[in-house]
Amino acid sequence: MSWLRRLLHKSRSESHLDKELRFHLERQIADFLAAGMSAEEARRRAKLEFGGLERVKEEVRDTRWETHLDNLFRDLRYAFRTLRRDRRFALIAIFAIALGIGSTSVVFSVIYNGLLRPFPYRDAPRLTTFYVHDIQDSNRQETGRVDRGGFTSAEFLNLRGQSQAFEDIIGFMTREVSCTNGQETLQLHAAFVTPNTFQFLGVDPLLGRSIIPEDAKPAAPPVFAMNYRLWQKHFNADPKIVGTSFVVGGVPMTLVAIMPPRFQIDPEGSDIWMPSTPSPSDSGISKNAAEPMHLWWPLGRLKPGLTPQAVSSDLNLIAQRLAKTFPDLYPPQFTMVTRPFVDAVVGSFKSTLYALAGAVAMLLLITCTNVANLLLARATTRKKEIAIRASIGASRRRLVRQLLLESFMLAAAGGLVGCLFAYWGLKGFLTVLPGGTLPEEAAITLNPAVLLFAMGVTLFTALLCGLVSAIHGLRGELHSRLAGSGKGAGEDIGGVRLRSGLVIAEVALSIVLLIGAGLMTRTLFALTHVNIGFNPSSVVVTELTFPNGIS
Repeated sequence: MSWLRRLLHKSRSESHLDKELRFHLERQIADFLAAGMSAEEARRRAKLEFGGLERVKEEVRDTRWETHLDNLFRDLRYAFRTLRRDRRFALIAIFAIALGIGSTSVVFSVIYNGLLRPFPYRDAPRLTTFYVHDIQDSNRQETGRVDRGGFTSAEFLNLRGQSQAFEDIIGFMTREVSCTNGQETLQLHAAFVTPNTFQFLGVDPLLGRSIIPEDAKPAAPPVFAMNYRLWQKHFNADPKIVGTSFVVGGVPMTLVAIMPPRFQIDPEGSDIWMPSTPSPSDSGISKNAAEPMHLWWPLGRLKPGLTPQAVSSDLNLIAQRLAKTFPDLYPPQFTMVTRPFVDAVVGSFKSTLYALAGAVAMLLLITCTNVANLLLARATTRKKEIAIRASIGASRRRLVRQLLLESFMLAAAGGLVGCLFAYWGLKGFLTVLPGGTLPEEAAITLNPAVLLFAMGVTLFTALLCGLVSAIHGLRGELHSRLAGSGKGAGEDIGGVRLRSGLVIAEVALSIVLLIGAGLMTRTLFALTHVNIGFNPSSVVVTELTFPNGIS
């Protein structure tokens, strides 16, 4: 840490250097005096061989780390003073950069937290669902038919027991139930889950204990777990309700767990979860695959290293055997298709997000070209200043670093303001985002990964904008500019072409972005004016669920 002490105690370090060099000079003089030279000749010869104290001091300083840090701090202070003198330029550049970085950070946060890392479950990237795909029905959207993702109890048990591609498979089925604790009655969306679900997902409850496989045994008392939002909204986040008795669907049950806010295995959103064991004798009662009450929706964790083709082949072997046992449940020609769980939840909105990411990337490039053009115009007016600094000894490396530091300060300030824009913009984006487009488990925030992305974009912006102005500002012979940088001196042809090229690129990107925005607006307008065959105004849709035993 000696370099740090020298940096903090610069005057003391310089004093020690001066004393050391003078000591060596006096020793050299003493050697010449001992050789028989006169005092004046010995001093003259010693200074000639030593090369001058100040030159030696500069050579010693250049070998020290603290000298480079000190020069860096000097350049930073100079860059700050330069930008402070031209505040209007600095504010315009910072606002433009902040707009580009803020918009890209918002979209990256949604993509990263909503598509890449949405689930808090154990080994979430390997979670996969699967369904039966009718090969012959290519027009299933027009005919109203869809791929079958729900399976009867017998099918589910065979798939889970025979598949070699999954470490484990869980299942859930949903229905509407009434729930009362003696004070109020609620209509809830309940999920019946296989007994291994909570251990499979690996998420500990916020309060209480997890549901375990023993809770699904016939002799075990009925239990259930509650959604965090339901607990907050209807029970005022009262921790004392854990362990109390409720009547759920006409059956007395004990609440044993309040799950964390990010726990939600059902894409439709469940209020409570109850353990249930699929029965091998249960054929589903109804053969209608659209009846969710009797169908188990599977979710498995793939074994590491398996390809989608290998998983589909494994499931197809099992499904072909099941088709012989349950011929009415399978089309004549079908295949088993796997799909990552996040894709099954997000659906087609994934492509919309990627298109939006492309749009904000173009916006960032437009911002960079705009700021680079401003820096080029500014560098043109500073040619004489750069030439003077070069004439008094500043190297090209030092000048490039100075221009890059100015660009970095602008980008850093724009990055900080852009993070503020992203914080508020993210809240607004999530407000207008339609419900159900992203997994309910996703926590869309400015987490460390998003901030690290913002830092990377800031560095990219600084380099892209700074290098353009630095290369242009230091091109050619710098000393010759002193004679031709007065009034009436014109800009070189290369600088004009470079600025014109940036303007053309900016306009081209803007046109592409404008065309894309126009097409999206036209699509949105068309979707909101689809003729559905009747007038939907003043039409109310409601759903009635009757207690058990009433039809």
